Amino acid sequence: MALRCSYSSHETGGRLYDAMKRLTPLILAIAVILGVTSTTPSAQTSDTRVVFINSQAAIAAHPLGTEVSRIEEQARAETSEIAQSIEQLAARARAGEELTPEEQERYQTLVTTLQTVQQRYEQQFNEAAGPVIEAVNQAIAQVAAQNGYDIVLDSVAAGPQGTNLVVYAVDGLDITDQVIATFGAE
Repeated sequence: MALRCSYSSHETGGRLYDAMKRLTPLILAIAVILGVTSTTPSAQTSDTRVVFINSQAAIAAHPLGTEVSRIEEQARAETSEIAQSIEQLAARARAGEELTPEEQERYQTLVTTLQTVQQRYEQQFNEAAGPVIEAVNQAIAQVAAQNGYDIVLDSVAAGPQGTNLVVYAVDGLDITDQVIATFGAE
């Protein structure tokens, strides 16, 4: 009896497709927002001021961001070791090699372990990242209010490695450094 592989690695094409699938509603929402703001009655004379931020850079620069990064790195290291062991067994099964009952049990144990470890790190990450994300969001709101910005876009959105949301912008619209500067004032 051959083992069926329930673990699958994502190929680049699949990740790109998934990222684009998640990004499409975001792009549509932005198009609607921009369409609405450009079709406002002419009685409104104020221009909409749109800027952007690299929220990941801001989170990493926050004093508590190093703990979040440490947890991410630790999780990546531990889960990649387990995933590699799973992939080795799965590759053998895909190649038609019959795994012993012990190897099949090891495979199932590794899959369960991987899920448990991922859940544990997700909880740790959420606990550590919550206060950092809240502080960054407050800093973004503060900078936006002080400078009269109407919309702040995140330049990195969707996807495991991020997809650049801002394709083009004139100089001076990236407020990442301004937001990071507020951390020193806290």
